[in-house]
Amino acid sequence: MLSQNRHFDSISPSAEFLIRLKANTTIPFAKETAALLIKGAVAEAAENSQADRNFYFRSLIHFENRYRTFDKLLSEFHSDNLLEISSGYSSRGFHLCLEKEIHFIDTDLPDLVANKRELIEELLINIDKKFKGHYELVALNALDASAFTKVLEKFSHAPLTIINEGLLPYLDIEEKMLLCSNIRNALKHHDGYWITGDVYIKDEEEETRELPEAARMWRQMHHTHENKFDDFESAEKFFNECGFDVIRKESLLPEELSCLDLLGDGKNEIIEKLKDAAPHRQTWCLKIFE
Repeated sequence: MLSQNRHFDSISPSAEFLIRLKANTTIPFAKETAALLIKGAVAEAAENSQADRNFYFRSLIHFENRYRTFDKLLSEFHSDNLLEISSGYSSRGFHLCLEKEIHFIDTDLPDLVANKRELIEELLINIDKKFKGHYELVALNALDASAFTKVLEKFSHAPLTIINEGLLPYLDIEEKMLLCSNIRNALKHHDGYWITGDVYIKDEEEETRELPEAARMWRQMHHTHENKFDDFESAEKFFNECGFDVIRKESLLPEELSCLDLLGDGKNEIIEKLKDAAPHRQTWCLKIFE
């Protein structure tokens, strides 16, 4: 099968960029993870041009907002069994298992999981705490149906919440359909929800902005613009055709963005602008048709 044989390792560097961004927020363990990962101070805007600084801060707002909207839905539609796919260097599962008696399986590609396992071990030593829940790190290509099923066997038959944040923009339509099939089959046996932060729609204004060269090349390499949905209506139609109902949506939570504290007195002005902005990404909670 084409999708299962495709190599996704070139996507993994985005996980490092993302944790460097999140280090400038109050997202749990983002600063600590970034410091361990880059063996030094947390991330700063490395380039000096105004275009680079603008891109960096827009990205910081965007990704923290995605995290906050995701957490809001997860707090409402959670279970004691959670599977995160393509988690990158996110510490969501690590943090939740420190606080709650849950079973959380954290997955990504093999090389990233190997690096993350070392980071998790260091974090545990540094904070001198033990898990209340059961936390597992497992290598998984989420498009591999047999591997997906094998991971699911680790859970009890209690309801399951499957989560992902940052995967769908890298998948073409056939790969998205394969992922939906794997998740639908999982929720047939376990019941529960799928929460995705990846409902992106095409934004021509964003595509024409001046970007750092590395960001421009990244978008071209991974076709992230082409892989977005045309609009939210077509996105909902796609998920419906794959067997899912959309039961909740979250777009923007500007007042919860800790990164805006970096602006000092300019924070409130940006909050008002964000409130008036049309969303080009949403976090959705989905459930399979009964």
